[in-house]
Amino acid sequence: MASAADKLETALASATFGAPSRICYSNVDGRPHAADADSIKRKMKEQLMAGVLWEDTMNHMKGDGVVRYFEPAPGRQLSSMLRRIDSGEYAKMKNV
Repeated sequence: MASAADKLETALASATFGAPSRICYSNVDGRPHAADADSIKRKMKEQLMAGVLWEDTMNHMKGDGVVRYFEPAPGRQLSSMLRRIDSGEYAKMKNV
């Protein structure tokens, strides 16, 4: 994936990003993205070669006070993983 990451980095170099208008968590470290575009671009490149830290992401979201979760995809894979992490938080997830 390193060659794909390099190509993504090249493509992102010319892309214009603004600061997120909502909190957006990075699967690279499970924490919210910083507001600066360069940091987001670096994390996008890293994500191509890193595992998804779903449990860390969900735990940080809970710690940050998130009270509702939405699964914006067909199926229930994310819900199923959240149920194994924290059944109380699972009850707050809605498939949309």
